[in-house]
Amino acid sequence: MKKILVIGGTRFLGRKLVERLIQEGHHVTVMTRGSNPFGDKVEHMTADRLKKEELSQKVEGRHFDLVYDNICYSSNDAYSFCEVFNGMIG
Repeated sequence: MKKILVIGGTRFLGRKLVERLIQEGHHVTVMTRGSNPFGDKVEHMTADRLKKEELSQKVEGRHFDLVYDNICYSSNDAYSFCEVFNGMIG
């Protein structure tokens, strides 16, 4: 079992990914701006991926084996992701 964070896991590919990870028995955390269609099957974090400081506060002190970022749309998004998650992913 791996600890996996899925950022933007409630629509389209993200939703299917989360469903598959749950089926495989992983501990899944979903980060969204609000909704959690998976109920108690996942841990839920509320944050806006595009607000770097908010994202950093939500994941501070955490460690994940994998992180899927479905909201990374630009090189600036990728850069801020690297800054926030440096040292937190196994």
